[in-house]
Amino acid sequence: MPFQRQGILFGIRRNGRIFLGDEMGLGKTIQAIGIAQYYRSDWPLLVVCPSSLKSNWVRELIKWLPDLSAKNINLVDGANSDDILFDDHLVHIVSYDLMARDAFIEKIKSRKKKFKVIICDESHIIKNSEAKRTKAVRPLVKQSKRAIMISGTATPSRPLELLDQLKCVFKDYMKVTKNQYGLRYCDYKMTHFGADYKGNSHLEELNAMLIRMGFLRRRKQNVMTQLPPKIRKHLYLPTNKTTQLNVVLDEEGGEIKADPKNIKMFSQAGTAKLPSVLQFLRDKFLHEDFDKKLIVFAHHKKVMDGIQQELEKRNIHHIRIDGETHTSIRQDLCKEFCQVDTCKIALLSITVAGTGLNFVPCSTVVFAELFWNPGTLLQAEDRVHRIGQEAESVDVYYLLGEGTLDQVLWPLIQRKLSVVGRTLDGLEAKMDTTYQEHTP
Repeated sequence: MPFQRQGILFGIRRNGRIFLGDEMGLGKTIQAIGIAQYYRSDWPLLVVCPSSLKSNWVRELIKWLPDLSAKNINLVDGANSDDILFDDHLVHIVSYDLMARDAFIEKIKSRKKKFKVIICDESHIIKNSEAKRTKAVRPLVKQSKRAIMISGTATPSRPLELLDQLKCVFKDYMKVTKNQYGLRYCDYKMTHFGADYKGNSHLEELNAMLIRMGFLRRRKQNVMTQLPPKIRKHLYLPTNKTTQLNVVLDEEGGEIKADPKNIKMFSQAGTAKLPSVLQFLRDKFLHEDFDKKLIVFAHHKKVMDGIQQELEKRNIHHIRIDGETHTSIRQDLCKEFCQVDTCKIALLSITVAGTGLNFVPCSTVVFAELFWNPGTLLQAEDRVHRIGQEAESVDVYYLLGEGTLDQVLWPLIQRKLSVVGRTLDGLEAKMDTTYQEHTP
């Protein structure tokens, strides 16, 4: 498509160092492959991505570069990690998890021929400067001649999450310290708990600086005007018990802390509303009159188990993808859902199946649970709101539990999304929804 060709040319004008931040579903993979192909003389190519997307990268590379075959591509895992030492493959594909292993990093360092072209897919994964995978990936990308960072959610919730990605790809930014960046863009302050970088400031300036350095972001509403509208609804459902909302917030009251009490309430929110979620699914979708396909996203195993039991009880042909689903069969399950007419429901983990998979034949999505970061939810929504979607609208339902952590989490998600929008797009963003009463 024209905007994808423009993205490739933009990357070439930047000498192959680019941060590609197009919205989800706009084909960032093909653009990254196009840029990397232009610098074929600098290969071998290293692709770093989530483990669930490794097989997808093999398919996409072979699809768009017909002279490549599977024998040219080294799909690296723990068992064959020694292959990274040899130069007989044109492409090496490695997961972030493997990059975090000390022994593997030593093998990378021992290579005689350094990687000059690197693609980091879902680069927001290296948002934490203290994480092992960040410490492993950052020096590799810094020294590479060409670096292509890809993420539709470059900052899932706050400006600090951008810093390590910027330090990887933009040479002018490599010496910027966390303190310098935090003072300007993170509303840095000292509390009695220590330095606080969770805030945001000067976001319009940050957005302008990103564009100037080589951050390219296009929105679907601007480049894919033929895509159908996304219509969101949120519903508060009754729960089977009253939950005490003793949420532990930070000093400013604007963030939910990763406190054991909060994590427990997060889990309780899913199980407390599960009976109402099942009733909603029965009333709205699990009947003979509904002849479309449906995606149901959840997060906790107990919630997914409860929904699956309902589907099995009704003999509904469905697939399930969660953390226990081997990466080698996830794409096959996706294909089964998309291509087999009798397969009506895809039960998906928000964090496992929310990226890298294409469920375009489906146009209805239900979130049985929320997640902390708005970027994760938007990624999941856009498994269906992407190139190829021909439905009149994409309908998204968020099911919230009355008297649960959902009541605190939902407005927090809206606030975070506003920060993300001002940072990446230079404008306010919100998850527009209409409130809908549900009467069983």
